[in-house]
Amino acid sequence: MTYNLKNHDSILVSWPAPVRCFHDSDFKPELEAQIASDDYFAMLASQLDSISQSLKEKHHSDYILLEKTIDDLLYLHKRYLIRKG
Repeated sequence: MTYNLKNHDSILVSWPAPVRCFHDSDFKPELEAQIASDDYFAMLASQLDSISQSLKEKHHSDYILLEKTIDDLLYLHKRYLIRKG
Protein backbone atom coordinates (compact mmCIF):
# COMPACT_ATOMS: atom_id res chain seq x y z
CA MET A 1 0.00 0.00 0.00
CA THR A 2 1.32 3.46 -0.88
CA TYR A 3 0.74 6.47 1.30
CA ASN A 4 2.17 9.96 1.58
CA LEU A 5 3.76 11.25 4.75
CA LYS A 6 3.57 14.91 5.60
CA ASN A 7 6.33 16.90 7.28
CA HIS A 8 6.81 15.81 10.88
CA ASP A 9 4.37 12.91 10.60
CA SER A 10 5.44 9.98 12.69
CA ILE A 11 4.21 6.78 14.22
CA LEU A 12 4.58 6.88 17.98
CA VAL A 13 3.94 4.02 20.35
CA SER A 14 5.56 4.17 23.76
CA TRP A 15 4.34 1.15 25.69
CA PRO A 16 4.61 -1.82 25.82
CA ALA A 17 7.14 -1.88 22.98
CA PRO A 18 8.96 0.98 21.27
CA VAL A 19 8.37 1.41 17.55
CA ARG A 20 10.74 3.13 15.19
CA CYS A 21 9.50 6.56 14.14
CA PHE A 22 9.39 7.23 10.42
CA HIS A 23 9.60 10.80 9.19
CA ASP A 24 9.23 11.77 5.56
CA SER A 25 13.00 12.26 5.35
CA ASP A 26 13.58 8.66 6.55
CA PHE A 27 11.14 6.80 4.32
CA LYS A 28 11.10 7.14 0.53
CA PRO A 29 8.82 4.44 -0.88
CA GLU A 30 9.38 5.34 -4.55
CA LEU A 31 13.15 5.22 -4.15
CA GLU A 32 12.93 1.96 -2.20
CA ALA A 33 10.77 0.43 -4.96
CA GLN A 34 13.20 1.48 -7.71
CA ILE A 35 16.11 0.00 -5.78
CA ALA A 36 14.20 -3.22 -5.07
CA SER A 37 13.41 -3.64 -8.77
CA ASP A 38 17.07 -3.04 -9.71
CA ASP A 39 16.03 -0.07 -11.87
CA TYR A 40 17.48 2.85 -9.94
CA PHE A 41 20.65 3.40 -11.98
CA ALA A 42 18.74 3.16 -15.26
CA MET A 43 15.98 5.48 -14.04
CA LEU A 44 18.52 8.03 -12.86
CA ALA A 45 20.39 7.80 -16.18
CA SER A 46 17.12 8.41 -18.05
CA GLN A 47 16.32 11.49 -15.98
CA LEU A 48 19.80 12.87 -16.50
CA ASP A 49 19.59 12.18 -20.23
CA SER A 50 16.52 14.41 -20.44
CA ILE A 51 18.48 17.18 -18.76
CA SER A 52 21.55 16.63 -20.94
CA GLN A 53 19.55 17.08 -24.15
CA SER A 54 18.61 20.58 -23.01
CA LEU A 55 22.31 21.39 -22.50
CA LYS A 56 23.55 19.96 -25.79
CA GLU A 57 23.59 23.16 -27.85
CA LYS A 58 24.07 26.04 -25.40
CA HIS A 59 26.22 24.39 -22.71
CA HIS A 60 28.16 21.76 -24.62
CA SER A 61 30.86 21.17 -21.95
CA ASP A 62 28.15 20.51 -19.33
CA TYR A 63 26.43 18.22 -21.82
CA ILE A 64 29.66 16.20 -22.29
CA LEU A 65 30.17 15.89 -18.53
CA LEU A 66 26.59 14.79 -18.00
CA GLU A 67 26.81 12.24 -20.81
CA LYS A 68 29.88 10.69 -19.14
CA THR A 69 27.94 10.49 -15.86
CA ILE A 70 25.05 8.79 -17.70
CA ASP A 71 27.46 6.27 -19.23
CA ASP A 72 28.86 5.54 -15.75
CA LEU A 73 25.36 4.99 -14.36
CA LEU A 74 24.46 2.61 -17.19
CA TYR A 75 27.69 0.71 -16.55
CA LEU A 76 26.72 0.40 -12.87
CA HIS A 77 23.19 -0.66 -13.83
CA LYS A 78 24.53 -3.53 -15.95
CA ARG A 79 27.09 -4.78 -13.45
CA TYR A 80 26.06 -3.88 -9.88
CA LEU A 81 23.15 -4.07 -7.47
CA ILE A 82 22.44 -1.72 -4.58
CA ARG A 83 22.44 -3.55 -1.27
CA LYS A 84 21.12 -2.16 1.98
CA GLY A 85 23.93 -1.70 4.50
